[in-house]
Amino acid sequence: MNIFSRLKSVLRLLFNSRIRFVDKIPIILMLFYILNPIDLIPLPVLGFGILDDLVVFVVLLKLVDRTLLKYYNEEKKDLDPDHIIVDVDYEIDEKDDSEL
Repeated sequence: MNIFSRLKSVLRLLFNSRIRFVDKIPIILMLFYILNPIDLIPLPVLGFGILDDLVVFVVLLKLVDRTLLKYYNEEKKDLDPDHIIVDVDYEIDEKDDSEL
């Protein structure tokens, strides 16, 4: 999955009513953290302020990735091969309007 399909999947996942709210929490936290990063360690403290942001971001990114893969795999399961019709022969029966 490339980055654009993942972003598209994130939006679909957030607005899908079949997905449990618990599965949406990592994505909501990730979006909240991007918009309003909370420093666990202040920036001036030996440069570790950036490190805590990086750790929180990576952890949230892993949680979001796990949720997306779960959602993506569930979407694939919905495509039941028994219900897909492929390679069908057909005819078009052209009738006049008067025959109807």
